[in-house]
Amino acid sequence: MNLSEGWKLHDVEEGKVSDLTVADPDYIDHYWMKAEVPGDVHSTLLARNLIEDPFFGHNDLKCKWVEDKTWWYRKEFIFFRKDHPGTRQQLTFEGLDTFATIYVNGVELGSTENMFIAHHFDVTRELREGRNVIAVKFASVAERVKEKEKNYWAGFGKDRIWTRKAQYHFGWDWGPQIVTCGIWRDVLLETKQEAEIENVYARTREASKEAATIQVDVVTSRLADVNEELSLTVLVKGKEKTDSYTVEAGRDGRTTVQLDVANPELWWTHDLGDPFLYELEVLLAKDDAVLDHYNCTFGIRELELKQKDDEGNERFTFVLNGVELFAKGANWIPVDSFPGSVPDSRYNHLIGLAKEANMNMLRVWGGGSTRRISSMKNAAGTAY
Repeated sequence: MNLSEGWKLHDVEEGKVSDLTVADPDYIDHYWMKAEVPGDVHSTLLARNLIEDPFFGHNDLKCKWVEDKTWWYRKEFIFFRKDHPGTRQQLTFEGLDTFATIYVNGVELGSTENMFIAHHFDVTRELREGRNVIAVKFASVAERVKEKEKNYWAGFGKDRIWTRKAQYHFGWDWGPQIVTCGIWRDVLLETKQEAEIENVYARTREASKEAATIQVDVVTSRLADVNEELSLTVLVKGKEKTDSYTVEAGRDGRTTVQLDVANPELWWTHDLGDPFLYELEVLLAKDDAVLDHYNCTFGIRELELKQKDDEGNERFTFVLNGVELFAKGANWIPVDSFPGSVPDSRYNHLIGLAKEANMNMLRVWGGGSTRRISSMKNAAGTAY
């Protein structure tokens, strides 16, 4: 279930009402404002004309009060349990910005302090048949780090080095200081079976026009009482054929599969050839029953950085599939101060403009966030 719709938002004064009261399913939130998720508090307030456009004049200073408040999100949803042996219910927040405490039906599940990673909570015991309520409290960043050591020089705010949060939110030479908070990526309720795929990483070990070797590393996890033998099937789908390999899933949760692909379609930047992407599918199964699956696209290519020429002179040249690449590109900074509110179309448009300008490389600036990484990969796969 995607739970990204139907959220409400309001600020609550610290100490005036207890957290458990606000998190209680019967707490009256009829007067709360509707909030877009993915999104953030500032975007919600701006959409309702409760703050002025922070990117005009000095309006960013007029909305400083927003980051000093404690903000709550609430959502109710209907759930009916479908009992199957060995299953559990997992609530996943793909992105919480940043200091958040999560409640389900008035029960505190845990807290977060990292904007960049997903957070998972087992809610099998907390879910009820029928109506359920999720509540998320966001604390002020300044309040959370006020006791930290500040006896040092720091550009663009001393709070930023103490937070796992997009650093540009504290201001930079190209943007204002707007310290956001909110649910900035999707919220999911997932049924987990006896085992699941946690992570998949595909890499090219060797590649030529005649043959390529692909290594796929898979991380899986099992419920505590699941000891049966599980299998992993890896499929690499090209234009005309599919290569596959099936192995036993590692008991320690880690499995490596190597596949040989004959006459591969190599990935090139758009100025040198076709940026062809293979489809990768991974299936986790017990006997003939599929427990989990994973899909993505990836390119078969060899990329190296050449730092010496044949005469031993200093070089700094990227070599793609044996061809020296003349890098033409730009520095990519976040497209907005409110990354959760930016549609994929805006990323695709901007990357498309870079391609039209004959760029073949983007350097992703390190002070941004991880928003839409998958979208950027897909667009870059087409454009570059």
